[in-house]
Amino acid sequence: MTINLFSEHLKHAKAIYRDATQFDEFKQTCLFLHSLVHVSGVGQLAQKSYEDELWQGLTTHDAKTAVNEKGRTVVYGMLHASRIEDITVNLLVAEQPQILDEQWLARIGSPISDTGNQLTQRELLSFSQMIDVDALRAYRQTVGFNTQKILSELEFADLQRRFSSDILQGVFQSHAVAQHPDSEWLVEFWGKKNVAGIIFMPVTRHNLLHINESKRAKAKAPKCVATNHA
Repeated sequence: MTINLFSEHLKHAKAIYRDATQFDEFKQTCLFLHSLVHVSGVGQLAQKSYEDELWQGLTTHDAKTAVNEKGRTVVYGMLHASRIEDITVNLLVAEQPQILDEQWLARIGSPISDTGNQLTQRELLSFSQMIDVDALRAYRQTVGFNTQKILSELEFADLQRRFSSDILQGVFQSHAVAQHPDSEWLVEFWGKKNVAGIIFMPVTRHNLLHINESKRAKAKAPKCVATNHA
């Protein structure tokens, strides 16, 4: 699948999102964009998604150890992208609790509940070894299904809605973003956006960014045969 498919639909969504008469088309376009950056079952795609391509032929070992030019593993990239989506869609857009809870943390094996932006490359590699890949993928799919539901229920008036200081501070209170210089900027960044802006970035584009980063990590791994993680 070429990146042009995503780019063309993103350009179209940006061109029509202010037009109330095209709101249904905008929602369907965003749902399609989102489905491209999750496994195909999330958006019921009839074709392989970008994430399907990432997992195909990737072993659990390589997902935890192969790194891209930034020193990031596939495990880190997919968990980080999932956390960002969970946080922004639930805590900000829907104003409801995030999906990640103590049970999910225990299943995934993550020692942190935040986005992981503050991890050094050495810490990132150690962190990746702790993660249960099957649980990570299950969590990511749960996040994806939830986002599809929330996007499908949006009203046109929601798109221009911004986030109060209380809601933004709630991100820190929920331990979703670490109070660390390498992480805190996220809340300020989101605070400058409205709901439409969050849909464009991070809900769709940020996922693609980390899928592409993860594909570059995968490319540096030794050649491997397909496994049950394909």
